[in-house]
Amino acid sequence: MSETARELVDRMAEAGERPDPALLEAILAHGEAAVEPLLEVLRRDLRGWPAEAPLVYTMGLLSDLRSPAAIPDFVNVLRRNYNELLEGMERELGRFGPAVVPALLEVVRERSADWYGRSLAIDGARHAAGDDVVLRSQIADTLREELPLYIDQGVVDLDDDMPIWPVDGLASLADPLSRDLIARTFALGLSDHWVINEEDVERLYAQGGAPDIVEASCWIDEYKESYNRRSDVSDEQPDDEPPPSEEFRRLWEESKRAVVAEMTGEDVEPLSHIEPIRKAAHRPGRNDPCWCGSDKKYKKCHLGSDET
Repeated sequence: MSETARELVDRMAEAGERPDPALLEAILAHGEAAVEPLLEVLRRDLRGWPAEAPLVYTMGLLSDLRSPAAIPDFVNVLRRNYNELLEGMERELGRFGPAVVPALLEVVRERSADWYGRSLAIDGARHAAGDDVVLRSQIADTLREELPLYIDQGVVDLDDDMPIWPVDGLASLADPLSRDLIARTFALGLSDHWVINEEDVERLYAQGGAPDIVEASCWIDEYKESYNRRSDVSDEQPDDEPPPSEEFRRLWEESKRAVVAEMTGEDVEPLSHIEPIRKAAHRPGRNDPCWCGSDKKYKKCHLGSDET
């Protein structure tokens, strides 16, 4: 007797960090019947890793099912301050298509929502809108309503990080009505140059606001590829790794001493025999995957440290 959608979802929730792709595909095969059991998982307030892992897979599966009934609970995750758990969620949101845009714009307007969730709502709305001129105009209108609040009020009682994301969103849309607003934001120092600067703005406008259309691939295909890749790497690892050398231990201890010295302000002798790491590879674009392999966008990962 085949398992019900609820039984399969319960198994997924208990599977930990890396559920078998076959289990996830079996859930998808139940179609609409799997939506409510998945939403029950999504409503749980799970915190910390790997406790949060079921939320990752639930969001991925719901983005493949694309059920309109899932949109309110799916979007509500943006309000729950998960931060790193949400990284890349704009692509899952984009798979819902135009139907998700109004709910995302509600999150953008909410002062009580975390700035990171609001920024992902902006990105998700742009992905979901695709090349729909009307929806892109609605997104730009919303961002143009938000940005003056920070300019006129000097960010009083508002999240200091938020002005970055309306600027980024408006420039990515190449909104012709926002150039003066963006210029004022930079003039007042309300935008972080590590995330977006004047050169980035000019480049984005020159590109004409090319739409962020989500690829045709499904989340489950990406997960299977990632699952198999990690399995291959694990198979290649030796069973018994040699202990670290004395030289490695010495350098490790010196590194720790240097970190402590930097935090406390105490003097410490410079590290010996250590050459600075130099990244000679071509720097990725702001919205490209980071060079470090974290799967985060470059602007949300190493862009800041690379600028120093």
